[in-house]
Amino acid sequence: MPTGKIANLWNISAILIVIVLFFIGCGGKSGPAVSVRLGWRATHPLQGQLIQSLKKTDILNQYPINFDFKSFDDAINLNEVARTGQLDVVLTDAHSAVKLLSLDDHWTIIGRVSYDRIPLYVPRESSIKAISDLKRKTLAGAAPGTVLQREAFKALQTAGLDPGRDIKYVDRPMKDWSRVHAKISTDPAAAELEAEGKIRNLYVGKMVSIILIANSFIETHSQVVPALLEAFLDANLYVAKNPEKAAEWFQEEA
Repeated sequence: MPTGKIANLWNISAILIVIVLFFIGCGGKSGPAVSVRLGWRATHPLQGQLIQSLKKTDILNQYPINFDFKSFDDAINLNEVARTGQLDVVLTDAHSAVKLLSLDDHWTIIGRVSYDRIPLYVPRESSIKAISDLKRKTLAGAAPGTVLQREAFKALQTAGLDPGRDIKYVDRPMKDWSRVHAKISTDPAAAELEAEGKIRNLYVGKMVSIILIANSFIETHSQVVPALLEAFLDANLYVAKNPEKAAEWFQEEA
């Protein structure tokens, strides 16, 4: 029985199977190839692994799709480009997806494809044992409005700390530990440090990745929607079966 991240991917794959069956009446795999402009978050490891699996395997040879992959470092820029009609498909975190829909109702959430762990951690030898011990300490995270910042503040507030007064929050990643006491990031980087015994997790959050499709694309290319979802299903299954290779491809591209 698969466990951990692999089990999560199998569960996501099951969800996509249901969605594919729902849309199967819209069309199939045959027909001329359609260009699909796909925007995704380059800072999301599991998203990156799925994208690399689509790029580097023969998955897309089975479907009438020509992806034009466009990577974005932050959700704000991705949403802005999506709203100008320059993207057909968006792969992003759930919070950013809701934000996009609140600003532009010309998009439809079509499925959930993955989720990343978001660990908040300290060095293994640190005297900090709990989130509450971070009072008057420095925490390195990411820019305001990002999933990492939201998860960091959620963890702090749950522990009874005020993120604005009780800690110093650095809104960017820090490579070394000389100026920070704790960090928050996503896998696989955090998972590798954890496996090497270099860190201890104080909190582990979750970041869900969502697929959105432009309503105009669904109306114009409804026959491609099942194929697009099946391609993502195949990518999920590939990552679940080949996590090390998918992670290696993502690291090479990052």
